[in-house]
Amino acid sequence: MKKTTFALTLAICLGVTGSALAQNAIDDAKLAAKVRASADHGVAHAQVNLGAMYVLGQGVERDEAQAVAWFRKAADQGDACGQVSLGMMYANGLGIEQDGIQAVELYRKAADQGDVRGQYMLGRMYAYGQGVPRDDAQAAAWFRKAAKQGNATAQVKLGKMYGQGRGVVQDYAQALAWYRKAADQRNADAQVALGMMYLYGRGVPRNIAQAAQWFREAVKQGNVAAEEALRMMTAAGLIGLIR
Repeated sequence: MKKTTFALTLAICLGVTGSALAQNAIDDAKLAAKVRASADHGVAHAQVNLGAMYVLGQGVERDEAQAVAWFRKAADQGDACGQVSLGMMYANGLGIEQDGIQAVELYRKAADQGDVRGQYMLGRMYAYGQGVPRDDAQAAAWFRKAAKQGNATAQVKLGKMYGQGRGVVQDYAQALAWYRKAADQRNADAQVALGMMYLYGRGVPRNIAQAAQWFREAVKQGNVAAEEALRMMTAAGLIGLIR
């Protein structure tokens, strides 16, 4: 699991931006002390924050077992972010024995509260058969809940399921619509997927110029797949046709 995953989880749960997290991290030790004081008083968000700091090694020595303990305190209070964070620890076996069933249970508790990350993570568990039997229909249902709340990653996953006919009736128009929603949020994977839809004429008339445009948008974000797609189009002589 990447450290940035927990940083993103924390930002989503606390409603702060990445730049705010970076600014707060200027004096990590002082920040950790302040967070611990609130966590010791039972403030759930502070408990999640402190758990994330232990995962990241920010202001404290990295200690995944301590992270689990603080996430659990928040989760036991019914805090959705704490539930998702603890679920991620169980799912990846960090600081605790790996247990997909426990992860699913925690994600479900958060998802049932309408937590978008809990919904997305639960969809992933169903999509990959982790902690539950694989169930594409359930995966699509949970991705849809998160996608409707504007989660770009869930929108991409749902678009892919429509494109492949997994858990839903295959529908390229629906796939295109969900990819576009995510692409409009500058999600590079969605931009690549849209480029492919236009390149091969799936759900839309084939449009080489539109395909190249979306690939270029993804390349701006360093997406390797988009770079390869543009190279392929160039080798096939397609890029020259739109200049």
